[in-house]
Amino acid sequence: MRYFVQDISWMDWVAFAQTAIVAAVVMTLGLLTGRTGRFDKSVTRKVLHIGMGGTYMLYWPLYSEAWYARYLCAAVPYLATVIFALVGLGILRFEPLVRAATRSGSRQELLTGPLLYGIVHVLATVVFWISSPSGVAALAVLCFGDGAAELAGRRWGRTGLWYNPRKTWAGSLACLIAGTMGAIAYTFLFSKLGLYDRPVGVWDLAAGCALSATAAAVAESLPLEGDNLMVPLAAVVTAVWFFGF
Repeated sequence: MRYFVQDISWMDWVAFAQTAIVAAVVMTLGLLTGRTGRFDKSVTRKVLHIGMGGTYMLYWPLYSEAWYARYLCAAVPYLATVIFALVGLGILRFEPLVRAATRSGSRQELLTGPLLYGIVHVLATVVFWISSPSGVAALAVLCFGDGAAELAGRRWGRTGLWYNPRKTWAGSLACLIAGTMGAIAYTFLFSKLGLYDRPVGVWDLAAGCALSATAAAVAESLPLEGDNLMVPLAAVVTAVWFFGF
C-alpha cells in the first residue's frame, strides 16, 4: 500500500517548495564552502555532487500519485540544469558556481559534467519515478558511488588501474561500496514506504543494488569522459535488467 495522497494538488506544491528550498540550501552551502578556500576544489564539487542528489530523492515520497507529480518534482533539477547551461554559455554570470562546480575554473566546464548530472536527474525522475527501484538506485549510485570515487582516489589512491592509470583501485572500490550502500539505503526506504508498483524483497534489493554499483564502478574506471553519464547509464541498464522497468 502506498503512502501517497491522491488528488490533493496543494500537497504537491508544498512538496515542490520543500524540494526546491532544500536544493537551494545545499547549493548555497556548497558555494560557501568553495568561497572559504579551506577545502580542496574536489571536496567542494563532491559536496554538491552528493548533497544535491542525495537530498533531492528524499522528497519523492512526499508527492501524490497525480500524473503531473513526477514532472513537478523534476522541475527542481531542471531549473538547476538551466542555470548550469546559462552560466556555462556566458549568458548569466555566476562566478561562485563556476569556482565550486568545476575542476578548471572555466565556465564552459559546466556544459559537460554538471549539465549531464542535472539532465540525468531529470530523466530518471520522469522516466522511472517510483514505479520500480531502477531509477532511484541509478541516481543513488551516481551521487554516492561516483562522488566517493574521486574523494577516495585523491585521499588514498596509490596504485593506478592497469588499464587506466588515471583511476585508482581505492577510487573504484569506494565507488562500489558507497554506491551499493547508498542505493540499498534509498531503495529499501522506498520499499518500506510501499512506493513500488510491486513488492521487492530485501535480498533482491541488495543484490540488484550491488550489481548496479558494480557496473557503475566498472564504467567509472574506464578511460572515457563523462562519468556523470556513463555511471548512471551503466547502473540503470543493470537495474532495469534486474528489477524491470
